Amino acid sequence: MLQLAQQDPRLLGLFGITHQQLLAEVQRHKQCQELLGISPEEKRAQDSALWSTWLESYKRRLFAELAPTPSSSSTSTSTMPSALAECSSTDAERHLAVSQERVRVMNSNNPRVVLRNYIAQTAIEAAEEGDYSKVQIVLKMLQNPYAEESPDDAELFAQFTSKPPEWASRIRVTCSS
Repeated sequence: MLQLAQQDPRLLGLFGITHQQLLAEVQRHKQCQELLGISPEEKRAQDSALWSTWLESYKRRLFAELAPTPSSSSTSTSTMPSALAECSSTDAERHLAVSQERVRVMNSNNPRVVLRNYIAQTAIEAAEEGDYSKVQIVLKMLQNPYAEESPDDAELFAQFTSKPPEWASRIRVTCSS
């Protein structure tokens, strides 16, 4: 693609490739080349260091969110567990509110229900046989994917959140009209 772009940039447009897509592909190729040049042990060490850095950053963020307020009776600024143990009731209420807000934000951004290929395939096959009940179930679940599980829908939620059956790994998805 890079040679094509260098020879005649107009050809990229004919193939439906934008300049940004070309740059992204070049970057992806560079990353692949870098990965080919390191051993699995080096890659693991790099990943471990990156995860440790991220976890430390996240821990600092949590500590900052849960740090005692200046007006509270607690003067501890040490690690989170001891700070929580010594916090005032006002701080404890704030910690609970922060935790509840974090859960609310996560739940509003991470659906409880995700359409999986094997679920769609099962519904399609049943519909082709004239049984639209599975399509109705899929529709019901996907209409509100962020909803909390209700006791009435526990079995349906289990279908959407359980591990896929073994045969599902053989499904091949194509884009056809």
